[in-house]
Amino acid sequence: MSSRELEDRYDREEAEAIAAALGLTPDELDEIEYSIHDIANDDGLVFDYGVEIKEGAPQYILDKLARLPRYGNLISVGLVPGIRAE
Repeated sequence: MSSRELEDRYDREEAEAIAAALGLTPDELDEIEYSIHDIANDDGLVFDYGVEIKEGAPQYILDKLARLPRYGNLISVGLVPGIRAE
């Protein structure tokens, strides 16, 4: 397997993990722009990951995400294996 194929596989697995953590399908996740951020305490210890949803997401997806816990504008997804902050 080439390094490009490995990278594509990792990206696909990460997207699947993010979608599952948000309660979305991979196709729904493809409809939105998002970024992943570390959520850390004052000492820099990462205790959660947060997903920032960019403007322009379809309302039905925003409605699905509304029930999830948040840290400000970040949706908490926990320390899910396979997700990395940008």
